[in-house]
Amino acid sequence: MLTKEPIVEPFPIPLGFGPLPGYRVQGIVRSPWQHPVQAAGLKHGWCCQCVDEYRANAWEETAAPFILLESEWKHWRSLPHTAAKRRWLRGRVAAKDAVRLLLMDRYNMAAALETISVLPNEHGQPQVHCTALPKTGAWVSVSISHCGNSSVALAAERSEASHGVGIDVAAQFESHDGLAEGGFVSTEMALLEDCPGEERSDWLLRLWCAKESVGKVLGFGLMGNPLNYLVRRVDRGASVVEVEIKLESSVTPQSKTRMAVNVGSDRGMTFAVAHREGN
Repeated sequence: MLTKEPIVEPFPIPLGFGPLPGYRVQGIVRSPWQHPVQAAGLKHGWCCQCVDEYRANAWEETAAPFILLESEWKHWRSLPHTAAKRRWLRGRVAAKDAVRLLLMDRYNMAAALETISVLPNEHGQPQVHCTALPKTGAWVSVSISHCGNSSVALAAERSEASHGVGIDVAAQFESHDGLAEGGFVSTEMALLEDCPGEERSDWLLRLWCAKESVGKVLGFGLMGNPLNYLVRRVDRGASVVEVEIKLESSVTPQSKTRMAVNVGSDRGMTFAVAHREGN
């Protein structure tokens, strides 16, 4: 039966999440991913989760009603093909696990997977709904990214230091031909002129992920044009990229037009983490 209303009861932190509720899904590995959080230098109130799928048919339709709320299940059912459904479901499990980790870490509260809703708004940005959040007074933002058969989600509690997050990942060792020609202007490419040849492709991918992560923070994505975001500074020693936002102010009014992004590589993935600073 689909869960219609989230119900959350606080109890001591469990040892682990265990199997997915209502259905044992083999071929799925769910694990916290601390590296992106540590790279951003913000350990409290931020949680990142990775879900890896090692079997093509791991997500079966019978598992979805035990994982998704009714509104999520309807959205999932509307997706056009099996691959899209698998990816969407995997991303939601990652997002819900990240929110659960955050609630455990910050409030010693455990929430069942199927009591948290993560649905896209009109721009496609995921929004978190959970009855536990009003009890804590917390406001949580979440960002989701996919890479091959892995999905990653970053959940962050709103604070004076952060008013929203974005994460993007890409396969580190796959071919990304054409990225330089279509994704960057000459001034951006010039920032990598002194980069050693063996590191250049990895750093180019980091710059791309940085653009994607900023678009996710703002909630609009690239809007079909990666040149809506321009890389203005690269600090390879600190693994920080500064991205200028070129969107029209009528689209996204911002007091700050530049955003610092933390980048890195881990688990065979290149990642970028951006967050909107508080006022």
